[in-house]
Amino acid sequence: MSLKNLTVVTKTAKVGFPGLPGFEVEIAAISRELSRKLKDQSEVTKIDPKHRIPVKELDEDTFIQKFTEAAVKGWKGLKYKYLPELMLVDLSGVSDLEEEVDFSVEEAVWLVKHSQVFDSWLNEQVFSLETFRN
Repeated sequence: MSLKNLTVVTKTAKVGFPGLPGFEVEIAAISRELSRKLKDQSEVTKIDPKHRIPVKELDEDTFIQKFTEAAVKGWKGLKYKYLPELMLVDLSGVSDLEEEVDFSVEEAVWLVKHSQVFDSWLNEQVFSLETFRN
């Protein structure tokens, strides 16, 4: 039997976010191959002004967009009252802090871009075999 035939290309898991009861994120495993593909798709070619040669640079916004789309498949239980634990926010306009932030890819991308805590946790989870064992 070949390893190729045994390998699972993608798998998702629902993982509770530590310290925020009820906040659960559905994430997908990111393989080395997929990570490289996302990085390649996010590169742009620019001309180095000093040497006048083309160089490839990572467009971070594009990479975050593509990575988040691949990694975050949904969430539940992200209450407005939890947001100060994740990023700087002004909740003065929110009438019910127990209300949940609806999942959308745009909201997930915003959270990854503006919450170092969430971004670090997400990266740790999607590349961990332990997250997807069960």
